[in-house]
Amino acid sequence: MIASARYVALLLIWGTWTWVALSVSAADNDTRVYEITPAQQLSLAQLEQLIASQESAAAVDLAVRIIDEADGRMVAVDVPSRSLAETFLPLSAVVHERLLRSGSGDDSALTAYRQRYDRIAQDQLRIAQQARSSEAIQRWQERYFATSWGDDALLSVADWALQNGQGETAIAALRRIGSFTPQLAASEELPVGAYHDSDIPGGEVGVRWVYAHLLNAEPARAEAWAALVKQRFGEQRLSVAGRAGTVADRLDWLLDQAASWSPRSEAADELFPGGVSLSWVHRLPPLTQLPRELAPPAWRRSDRLQGAHVEPLLADGKVFVHTGREVMAVTVGDGQPWPPGIGQQALFTAAGARKSLWPAARPLDAVPRFSLATQGRWLAGRFGAVSDTDASSVELQAPSQIVVLDLQREGGLQSGYPLTAPSHSRFASAPLLTASRLFVAVEQTDEATTTTRLQAYDLPSGVRLWTSPPIAIARRNREVARAVDVALAIDRRQLVCHLDGVTAAVNLHDGGLRWVVRHAVAELADSPYPRLRRAADKSHAALHLGHGQVLVAGLEVDRLVGLQADTGRLRWATAAGVADDVEFVLGASAEHWVVAGRQLYWLNRHNGVVEATFPGGTTAQSGAAAANPHGVGRGWLAEGYVYWPANDAIMVLDSELGSSPQAETQPRRVRIVGRIPLQPYGLRGGNLAAAYGVLVNLGPDYLSGVVGHAAEPHSSR
Repeated sequence: MIASARYVALLLIWGTWTWVALSVSAADNDTRVYEITPAQQLSLAQLEQLIASQESAAAVDLAVRIIDEADGRMVAVDVPSRSLAETFLPLSAVVHERLLRSGSGDDSALTAYRQRYDRIAQDQLRIAQQARSSEAIQRWQERYFATSWGDDALLSVADWALQNGQGETAIAALRRIGSFTPQLAASEELPVGAYHDSDIPGGEVGVRWVYAHLLNAEPARAEAWAALVKQRFGEQRLSVAGRAGTVADRLDWLLDQAASWSPRSEAADELFPGGVSLSWVHRLPPLTQLPRELAPPAWRRSDRLQGAHVEPLLADGKVFVHTGREVMAVTVGDGQPWPPGIGQQALFTAAGARKSLWPAARPLDAVPRFSLATQGRWLAGRFGAVSDTDASSVELQAPSQIVVLDLQREGGLQSGYPLTAPSHSRFASAPLLTASRLFVAVEQTDEATTTTRLQAYDLPSGVRLWTSPPIAIARRNREVARAVDVALAIDRRQLVCHLDGVTAAVNLHDGGLRWVVRHAVAELADSPYPRLRRAADKSHAALHLGHGQVLVAGLEVDRLVGLQADTGRLRWATAAGVADDVEFVLGASAEHWVVAGRQLYWLNRHNGVVEATFPGGTTAQSGAAAANPHGVGRGWLAEGYVYWPANDAIMVLDSELGSSPQAETQPRRVRIVGRIPLQPYGLRGGNLAAAYGVLVNLGPDYLSGVVGHAAEPHSSR
């Protein structure tokens, strides 16, 4: 049962959305976010009064002051039909939204604002366009979006994205241009933050919209949109690729050109369809074990390994393993230790590694997760204490630290590292890398609360570049040690994180909040007989950013949720308890998300409907729909195949679903391609990774490499 929020104050009603203040009951999510202050709430109410009374000059003065003093604060904007998620947007965006909705009459606040700022906005936009700087455009929008040039700024962002093959970035910008989406389909709502009175012809936007879907390898959706665009704007004239014509003619030409494009591939290597053989096994020291008395209660009752979650990483022809205290490395081809001559020694051992990783007395609230990140020559990892600490035990635990190694110097420690967390703080996520930056979550704990922020560092030097505003402020439970990892995901524009029932996105260039979503949390006692919901068995949250969506499977949310990546708006959610066990998003096939927990799930990419599961779903083999084998680690998706680790084997499945004989009433069929046996070698399934034609399986005290043999491409699509 999901408890619905109780609205105690409805201050402003703007179109299809509302700005609200919420009271949080015991069953609701009581995690605080970086909301506007009472003084800012009062200023917004005053702005509404000034606009309603047509005191336009005073309204513009107040609007500009609110924007200047926004301090990155967020405002709750809630769509009543989407009660599972409360969305927050930047205060500056809300002010521009209110100005745009005031209309363009002679006495409106919008007209007064444009008379005052249009000229300087045009000049500043031209500078940003000449620099082709998305950061400059974003800063411009924060100040000048409601001027007459706001839609031109959005079109510039879309054009740059299309030139770089970034279809989803283009769609996110085009969706906000008001001359297009609301005129086509009721299902495509004009989002908060859209430019409502755009004078850009709808056909200009529509052709770009169709092209963006073609770049995303979605020809069926592109054709459907093209039909709508031609119906509404087909007679408008424009120029595409230097050729003038009507919208209808140019769309037909564009679809013809796209028909010859090669399909996009998400992996470099074809893996194992023609049979496999075990190539090597490399024994490791036993991976970090979690003392049973410190394990979370649900984990103690599970049948999983009683150990920390460790994921292998393949990079630069090597396999790297983070054991909690050190980094081990072997070559992918033969499993030999790297660098040569190192023997059984670790590539790197963290400072203070001999100290305890665990709290002195309190049990953990989650199972620790050890993973690495790589980008080019750099390899990064988090080491040291995995939980918050009390003053009585801080001297006993290894310090929380971030380490960067240089693979061009055989894993030597890079100058400027390690980064050590301050007192009463810990690095609360694995690091995430881009070409020049390192991103990580940091938790700071006091007697009552835990506050989480994101930080960015210059990757080569370790110099901190920015710290975000608070992402979440949660009550501290002194009875357990907090070890929950913050899940991170990244694309070209934003860094997304999830923790404590909150999902948030920040700008890559300055850490400013783009949007925040506070999810309705699941109750643990949802029947006359209190029971732990399925997600209590999860060791960590799953978070994925791609195809214009953010997928969230939180520890405290009893369903899988899909959010709009550009606004945080709830796009879809499974029913309560459905896919509640998901810990990994393996990736996307042509029409589905493939996600994994104790089972594999195939979800429709556009609406989140579960169309197949394995095991327990319909398969092409009789008797193959039993409850076993259940998953025992991280699977892998590559080149049309899903590799699924079970206790005694790795199952190989077709990532695309077959049709069902009763298509409207039965689940789609999952095709089993093959099975890689492990039991004959004394191995079991673990966490998988694949590259360079080798599938790596990480078990409790070994790495194994499986090599595939060539075969003709299968055609089960």
